[in-house]
Amino acid sequence: MRCYEKQKQIENIFIGSGFSKDEFVVGTGRTFSKKKNKFRFEFAAQNRDQILNRTAKYAVKYFYDQDFYILWKVNSLKSEKESCYRTVFSIDRDEAIKAYNANILGKKSVEFEWKFKEDVLITDFEGLKNAVANIVK
Repeated sequence: MRCYEKQKQIENIFIGSGFSKDEFVVGTGRTFSKKKNKFRFEFAAQNRDQILNRTAKYAVKYFYDQDFYILWKVNSLKSEKESCYRTVFSIDRDEAIKAYNANILGKKSVEFEWKFKEDVLITDFEGLKNAVANIVK
């Protein structure tokens, strides 16, 4: 179930920081996936225009049961010479909650390349505003 009020707030943060609507994709809900007895926060954005057109740079989803936001980079390094443009974003539930409670970045492997991990921001509304405002374009 989407929360259109939160979606609009997130969009306004990005637009207010100088991003075009094509440079980010927003989701809201409570989506979990389960892989090998582990739960993951997930954002399946593969059908969004920004992803299909490969213009999105960031993906953010508001998880209303936890009342936090998760921000991912859409394009991440998967090896020293290769990057991958992702369409589905996730992070281990326990890792995300631990990172949120400790106010640190969560870590997630990229494309099963365990030596390459991306930083994932798990934050509240104010933290999201600050993070987006400080993204160097």
